[in-house]
Amino acid sequence: MDFHTAMLRLQSAPTRALDWIEQHKIDYAIKYILDPMRDLQTSRGHAQSVIDRWQVANTGYLQLELVNDHKYIDLLEYGWGDYDVYPKGKGSQFDNMSDEFRDQYAGADVLRFHWKGKWHFAMHTHPRGFKGYHIVNSAENFGFFERFLNALIDGANKWLQEARLR
Repeated sequence: MDFHTAMLRLQSAPTRALDWIEQHKIDYAIKYILDPMRDLQTSRGHAQSVIDRWQVANTGYLQLELVNDHKYIDLLEYGWGDYDVYPKGKGSQFDNMSDEFRDQYAGADVLRFHWKGKWHFAMHTHPRGFKGYHIVNSAENFGFFERFLNALIDGANKWLQEARLR
């Protein structure tokens, strides 16, 4: 290799490294973020239907996004606060409806729920909220993102070293 060719290869190294990263980012993200995150969720007893919905999406040049399209993911990730539940009541808006329709959709004057093996009746209940799993924060706290970036950079450096020897 002559001097001019060596200089061109040296100058193009950053671009070639970025292209290599672009080609391999999904595979590395699955290996260093998604799979460990799924293992962590499984060990914590999270629902398999939620775990299976996590994906790595390619959102542009050198960009990735963790995506989950489960219908309750926002509630599971961030939780919800305490809230009050009251019976709907029979209501007069159903007076002109058939008895069958009214019985099915009109509501009740008392709440009925099954809890600790027994049926309970109440005029009001105040369920506690849920703090959320904070899955993405857990992945960050466990160092999944940092390991991903380090492995991706190491992979690009190794590839550049091997390409230099050719």
